[in-house]
Amino acid sequence: MNHVVLITTCTGRKRFRPSGEAHFRHVPRSNVDAAARHWLNRLAGIMCTARADKLYSGRGFAEARRAAEVLNAPLKIISAGLGLVDSEAHVPAYEATVAPGSLDTISSHLNVTSERWWAALKSCQQFKWPTGAQLLLIAASGPYLKMIEQDLRGLSVDRLRLFTRADIRALPASLRSAVMPYDDRLDASDGRPGTIADFAQRAMAHFAEHVLPCAPAGDLKEHTGLVLSRLSPLTAPPKRIGRKATDEEIMAAIAAHFEAVGGQSSQMLRKLRNELGLACEQSRFRDLFKGVVQRQRGEGMGCLPL
Repeated sequence: MNHVVLITTCTGRKRFRPSGEAHFRHVPRSNVDAAARHWLNRLAGIMCTARADKLYSGRGFAEARRAAEVLNAPLKIISAGLGLVDSEAHVPAYEATVAPGSLDTISSHLNVTSERWWAALKSCQQFKWPTGAQLLLIAASGPYLKMIEQDLRGLSVDRLRLFTRADIRALPASLRSAVMPYDDRLDASDGRPGTIADFAQRAMAHFAEHVLPCAPAGDLKEHTGLVLSRLSPLTAPPKRIGRKATDEEIMAAIAAHFEAVGGQSSQMLRKLRNELGLACEQSRFRDLFKGVVQRQRGEGMGCLPL
């Protein structure tokens, strides 16, 4: 469908390791525009590159790529480190994120909002949102939607189909109707089960396979109705309750698995809950993860003795 463009977010998981200079934590702290220029110049000097759609890995990105293949439509990537990237562009491996809790979290490193950083990137890169497409399918987490919020405000809401697990009340009222009403029923065994981290991309892939082909020229109201119709026969699986753990146990687990998840807080929370079977409410986890990161900054890289 040439009238559709799919857009997803970059991932912390990449198919090859970034070099030391490609970690955002090493960018000198300065004003955001100078930092953006320094960062992009640093990345431009890295010779080892790969096509963007081959660099990023993980279930979520695979689902976005699958959706683009189903619709025979172009895929673009919202990259915290590079801006809006064509999936066929050659880019270096890097570590930069707007998700909280990482040593490479841009907003905390520079003490700026993610929206301000995105504006600086946009000024340097001169990228533009697709203008010819009738529909933009965008799968993104809350932090990434926040980062590009001003750009979304400038687009016609009728052109947007947003897929996210974030609380839509955090979005501007003008954009909320564009969020397709996927919920926990998508996780049913006869739906498209997965994790919170890949929910947005799974929802977009479901939409690409089961909704858009039924109404390629449908408006927001029709597409919303079709999504609800597809979800209605499904039953959300019961919530798994993990074992209660002390703060010390949670922090020890975070330290032990920090390198394995690349320092990414979202992947760490998923590992705690789904693999280690530990219960940890999100705000509590955020504070504990931040504590481990602070210790790491004080003691150097590597796993942390706790």
